[in-house]
Amino acid sequence: MKRTGSRRLARAAAIVVLWLLAGTALGQVPLNRSPLESVTTPGTGVADGAEPWAVTVNPASLRDLRGYTFGLRHSELLPAISWAGRGTGLYFATPLPYLRAIKVGAGLELLRPHEVDMLGKLTLSLAFVPTWWAAVGLSYGHSLARRSDRSYDGFDTISVGLHLRPSRRLAFGAVLHDLNGPQPPTSSRMPAIARSYEFETLLQPLGDARWDVGLGVRVGEGYSEVSPRLRLWVRPVAGLGIGLDGSSVIIPDSGEKVAWRVGVGLSLDFARVGGSLFQLFGLGQNRSVGYHGASLALRVSSEQYPALWAGPKTVLRLHLGEISGRGLLRTLLALRELKSARHIAGVLVIVSGVAGGWGMAYELRQALSALRQSGKRVLAYGADLGMREYYIASAADEILLDPAGLVRLPGIAQATTHYREALDRLGVKVDLVRIGNYKASPESFTRDAPSEPARLQRQALVEDIYQRVVGEIAQSRQQPVAEVERWVTRGQHVPGLAKSLRIVDGITTQQELQTRLQQLFGAGVRLSSLPPEPRSRGARPHGVAVIEVVGDLTEGRSQQVPYVDFKTVGAQTLAAALDQVASDPRIEAVVLRVDSPGGSALAADVLSRQIRQLAEQKPVVCSFGDIAASGGYYLAAPCREIFADPLTITGSIGIYGGKVDVSALLGRVGVERARYVHGEHADMESPYRAYSDEERELLRERLAAGYDRFLEVVAAGRHLSRKELEPLAEGRVFSGGHAAAGRLVDRLGGLADAVARARELADLHPVRDQAVFFLPDRPRSLLSEVLDLAGGLVQETAPQLPRPLGDLLRLIPPAVWALCFDGDSVLMRLEEEPLTP
Repeated sequence: MKRTGSRRLARAAAIVVLWLLAGTALGQVPLNRSPLESVTTPGTGVADGAEPWAVTVNPASLRDLRGYTFGLRHSELLPAISWAGRGTGLYFATPLPYLRAIKVGAGLELLRPHEVDMLGKLTLSLAFVPTWWAAVGLSYGHSLARRSDRSYDGFDTISVGLHLRPSRRLAFGAVLHDLNGPQPPTSSRMPAIARSYEFETLLQPLGDARWDVGLGVRVGEGYSEVSPRLRLWVRPVAGLGIGLDGSSVIIPDSGEKVAWRVGVGLSLDFARVGGSLFQLFGLGQNRSVGYHGASLALRVSSEQYPALWAGPKTVLRLHLGEISGRGLLRTLLALRELKSARHIAGVLVIVSGVAGGWGMAYELRQALSALRQSGKRVLAYGADLGMREYYIASAADEILLDPAGLVRLPGIAQATTHYREALDRLGVKVDLVRIGNYKASPESFTRDAPSEPARLQRQALVEDIYQRVVGEIAQSRQQPVAEVERWVTRGQHVPGLAKSLRIVDGITTQQELQTRLQQLFGAGVRLSSLPPEPRSRGARPHGVAVIEVVGDLTEGRSQQVPYVDFKTVGAQTLAAALDQVASDPRIEAVVLRVDSPGGSALAADVLSRQIRQLAEQKPVVCSFGDIAASGGYYLAAPCREIFADPLTITGSIGIYGGKVDVSALLGRVGVERARYVHGEHADMESPYRAYSDEERELLRERLAAGYDRFLEVVAAGRHLSRKELEPLAEGRVFSGGHAAAGRLVDRLGGLADAVARARELADLHPVRDQAVFFLPDRPRSLLSEVLDLAGGLVQETAPQLPRPLGDLLRLIPPAVWALCFDGDSVLMRLEEEPLTP
């Protein structure tokens, strides 16, 4: 079916070309064109995507620009040709830093119309992108003429543009040229610069840039000139394009015949460098059909285009300590794609200060292992390798340690903090009721020590993760597990000892790394950073949305508490992101990335229902990060499939709730409160009195109903019966590996595996539909961008909290912060301190 469609399209293109060529023999037409018209751009139209010359073609087309781009274009036309556009131009465009919705550009052109002396033209352009499918643009042009002819000197002209991309197969562009219609002096022999209107529709019938068909028209003011145009690009392989461009000039009611021009071109792309050459044929002054000239275009960009050749062999340098948050997730996806990158010979990974927990460590390690298995050499370097850093580094072919470094392998630990006695001394009572014997979160406030079920559960979790980590290190380092356990027993290893025990493979400074790389990859080895996502030329990319659920669940908007590393993920913020995904036709599938201990039971239930509705429209897959427990697990249950890392902390299917009672504290400081109520339970949730026995029973009844709802949602989402689910519930906590054995998760794997599965479920093309959209994203405005910039400057210059004060703030349990930011007294939350080191 696809081949038949391509053949039909090719036949239609051939017929159009023959028609254009046949029309060139009709006769000479005087053209009503301004000498200020920019350098001619065959193969490019007002509906195209961002190219350097969009500065003059259509400023709104700069909308898709993600990095800077330079362009050079030279068009040489024979003297007998009266078409405008002869000259040379230099162009530059870039997005504004911190103002992502605004793109700016500039062009300097030396125009050489045959009718007048050389003209200079300076163009400044701006594009504003209010939404992903539309952009508006504005350009300002200023002319500079030679002293011998000042007719067009100092002219200022303004143009406005529009660019729409309503679907992956259709784009639309429109430009109003010379809006102000500047006029030469009455004594000048030059024609007036009339306004003109240009429209174009770009069709991409295959949904990508393999076939581009542009249909456009330019109309002069008062219909004194009409110029229809047809463009065709065929790109049979990445980086190679064959183009045809046919245009004409029709002057209504002039009695003149029609003039035609046909351009035949070739384009080549080499990642960040590319170019095209067009040969132009058509109507000459003294002959019916002839050679018009040529147009050459060159482009240099920070963005990578699909390329014939991606460059020389390169070693990727990746400093994990410089990446965090969403950047780390993007890195995981990018590393997966590098397996098939022929120009990447190896990876040098600097392992220090890695953000995240054990789940993220597992995913980074798996990404490096996959690169190694694909035939690329992986080197790991570090100065201070803790247990997590060494676990990541053990996936490499070689581990190199700084001469002043240290390897610390103390094992894995977890602690819980209990505040019962301290709160009693203050006169504060945390009155919490829990459902589930293993729901240990309330014990931090209601007990002086963990209960036996909680203690056994936590110790089992630590042992499980320890055994997995040690086993994988032993396998990668080709050592017996007993030998790795001896390393852990000793704990600390200076460089010489670490090398003698084969914990590391070499001792080297950062300056000496280059020598080692030359030994492995040759003298001409080139280091580079992680390449950006390849640019989609023209076609609006389709792909997968990754919705991040990071932090404690609350009912409002997402927030962050400064200095204490506490984040909330608000139900309002997530609901808006889910609505956006449901209505965005670019997004074919969804991956929910959960890294949350839970929080508000109401927020979890509301989001769970919305996710279930979304799953009826598009495939929804879930990926668990370091922790996805309690409410974090609840909202993921309706997903079609759940991926978890073996070291993820998950489960905790249980619920608790209550309040803080400070009545005794008020009494100790001499504060009395008088109550005026109508209704026995009117101030039931007041922190200034205790629950009555009846109220505590009412709370227990509400919690029991919430727990039944929790079991119902999980059982339906995981296709388990209540009988099968109950042994996994009551607040029990599992590693991702044990959760998979109990069918609480479907597959072991990280974010990259979940994204690949989502693409598969949505039948996305494995190469062309590679776009990944990260959400939620705050709505941007000029004011918000300026405030963000100001906030960043303040943060960089403001003094940090002294470490003791920061440590004291971190002693406040996250559950307390959660309650401060959410008024819900019923929580689905796992109160767990992170596994260390």
